[in-house]
Amino acid sequence: MNINATLIGQMITFAIFVWFTVKFVWPLLYKALAERKQKIADGLQAAEKGHRDLELAEHKAKEMLADTQQEIEQALSQSHQESNTIVHQAKQKALAISQRERKVMHREFVQRQQQLETELKTHTASLVIDCAEKLLQQKFDEKKDTAFIDKIIAEIEQV
Repeated sequence: MNINATLIGQMITFAIFVWFTVKFVWPLLYKALAERKQKIADGLQAAEKGHRDLELAEHKAKEMLADTQQEIEQALSQSHQESNTIVHQAKQKALAISQRERKVMHREFVQRQQQLETELKTHTASLVIDCAEKLLQQKFDEKKDTAFIDKIIAEIEQV
């Protein structure tokens, strides 16, 4: 066998193999690589979009948290103001009730004082009459000496 013929045969076989590979196998491999490249690019793009969405969601969550915290602070401030108003109104009502009760008690005290003064004057007048009876050793006639008793009572009331 001749080495040249073998070499030429191998070259022709190799050329047919290369042609067959380029014509039929290479497009399939190229298509598979292109599809894989596209999938990787789509995956990277989706990952970047997911990252942006995550950052946006974190930003929105921070804004919502700040808004909620502000609303809570406003609600607390408003409830504090309302409680202060309620306490102030309760104090005003208690003060008004206290003043009314004080006036009522003062009137009752004045009435009781006048009643006791009248009773004391009457009792004092009775004691004076009893003393006068004992001193004079005689009984007074009420009808006869009414003017005298009224005079003594008037003098005691002036004191």
